[in-house]
Amino acid sequence: MAAPPVIVFDNAGNYIKAWGGDGNGYEWPQREHGIFIDNKGFVWLGGNNCPTNGLPRVKPVADDQLLKFTQDGKFVMQIGHSNQSKGNADTQDLHRPADEWVFPPTNELFVADGYGNHRVAVFDADSGKFKRMWGAFANKPMDDDHCMIVTPASFSDPGPQQFSIVHAIRIAKDGTVYVADREYRRVQMFTKEGKFLKQLVKTDIPFARDLALSPDANQQFLYVGGGNSIFILDRKTLEIVGNVAPAGIIGPGHEIATDSKGNLYIAQTTAGLQKLTFKGMAAKQTK
Repeated sequence: MAAPPVIVFDNAGNYIKAWGGDGNGYEWPQREHGIFIDNKGFVWLGGNNCPTNGLPRVKPVADDQLLKFTQDGKFVMQIGHSNQSKGNADTQDLHRPADEWVFPPTNELFVADGYGNHRVAVFDADSGKFKRMWGAFANKPMDDDHCMIVTPASFSDPGPQQFSIVHAIRIAKDGTVYVADREYRRVQMFTKEGKFLKQLVKTDIPFARDLALSPDANQQFLYVGGGNSIFILDRKTLEIVGNVAPAGIIGPGHEIATDSKGNLYIAQTTAGLQKLTFKGMAAKQTK
């Protein structure tokens, strides 16, 4: 018997409750992907199901919606509708969105949209009204929709002018937006209005699997999943300054997150969920 789609644990890994699935008034994603709790306590989630993926017990539709719930599983709002996407120009629907984040000062919902579309889409977090969108390098996003994940055989810097899979998104307190373009192994950095600032490409290993921000006041660091570990980047320069790779780590994560104490949580496909306890920052050595 499968567990409900949303499972809640305490920070020691003890089960608290579970909820989710089909219900009245909304279309539950067929293949859940990405979950985020905003500053008001609402839970956001989407899905990346594709009609031709052939998975058992899954309807042959595209997950073109994003759902908003209370933490007890009470439905609040839906943006977009299942199997209704008209492509990257669509301002009503998403297309297999991968991740989402709410920026409290402007009450805007930023969506990594995603597996089918190739854009960042921004909505009002209360009404769901569309506000703006952009693609890689702030270009106009173009349609290139297919279920199969295409990974290039070789990589270059700066890479293609369009996003591949827009897999993760994080917005710092100062409004800087970070986007993980997974299959092109790069992290791109934007203003919250969508102006391109800079990027980091790492061509030698799978990179930009997921993103998380350090919880310190200045959010000094951006965590990026790559290879078999989590890279630590200076958030403002995108310079790699460290690496989290303890013995027993389950991988770079399909999704990662930090809590207020700096602990790191890794959700790894087929390997489960893992907590890495923050032990403090290493002292900088001087000669």
